[in-house]
Amino acid sequence: MSPLNAPTPRTTRYCGNCGAPHPIAHRFCAACGQGIQPGAAPQPLGPLATAPAAAPLTGAINSVVNELQRLPIRTLVPLRAWWDNGVWRQGATALFLAAAVAPFILLRIANGGDISTISWGFSLYFACLWFIAVYTLVRPPELDWPLLAKVAVFTNVAGVSIAVGLEKNLTSADMNLATYIFGVGLPEELAKALPIYLFLFRGHRQRSLRTYLFVGAVSGLAFGASEAVSYSQAYAQMLPYLDSATAITTEIWRLVTDSLFHACMAGITAFFIGLAAHFPGMRIALMSFGLAFAAVLHGLYDNFADGWLGTAIAVLIIFAFIGYVHSGEQISEQLAEHTASATGSDASSAPSPA
Repeated sequence: MSPLNAPTPRTTRYCGNCGAPHPIAHRFCAACGQGIQPGAAPQPLGPLATAPAAAPLTGAINSVVNELQRLPIRTLVPLRAWWDNGVWRQGATALFLAAAVAPFILLRIANGGDISTISWGFSLYFACLWFIAVYTLVRPPELDWPLLAKVAVFTNVAGVSIAVGLEKNLTSADMNLATYIFGVGLPEELAKALPIYLFLFRGHRQRSLRTYLFVGAVSGLAFGASEAVSYSQAYAQMLPYLDSATAITTEIWRLVTDSLFHACMAGITAFFIGLAAHFPGMRIALMSFGLAFAAVLHGLYDNFADGWLGTAIAVLIIFAFIGYVHSGEQISEQLAEHTASATGSDASSAPSPA
């Protein structure tokens, strides 16, 4: 063999572990520290080592893209069909949609608005939610929207004014249990009961006890929404002097629960006004008892609201409201029997709840 065709002596070999090149005389790889085996063959470096893995990855991506392109998007997301069939405008679905969308709209309205506008928006929102909840619980046999509107407007305008005027004359800086009952509870429960007396009790139609309960709760919702707004404005003015976390927590609590609390109290009073309508011979005693019962519960809660006892009284108030909803007719029947036995008349002749 001529020298021109003789193989060129190899002066470089590659690490079998990491592929780094080294002079043939080196026994250890300077890159990874592993021993270099004699006669190690050259190893592909750089992009050549990763090139085989790129092809499967690209193929998988292309496969997914192709599958996505074949999906029927209008079938999977039929927005136009949903809009056209109108299910979102009907019954419980419409209520759910309105309740879910309203907070986002209120948030946009609230940006840049004054505290009064913001408070009214969120207070009415929570009052409407409680309206739906109370209606679901009570299930009155009729839903007289003009009557409900009259009661809500009267309570929000005249009722609140009456309560505020009485409280200014009956309360003092030194509040105690008696002051909370007679100076706060009694005026507010009287103000909420007044439209029930005027528009239902003095009306020309006999109404069911559930109707009295529900319309009374609506009066309370209107009163509570208005009260929550007034407290919100007061908190906003006093915010520089209050602990911010406590003020914000109290404000949120007011907006969420004020309308419910007053709805339960007014519903209890309205129930007794309804009993008075069914038992006219006992009307003064029944209405007086119902008003006093609600006023005492209200005053007890206000006096102990800062502690766990106040929480327990709030639970008692809600529990009592639910109790009258579910056992109102039974109470009326038992009252009829009691009246008949006391007067010696036939219980079947006593008025029956409508």
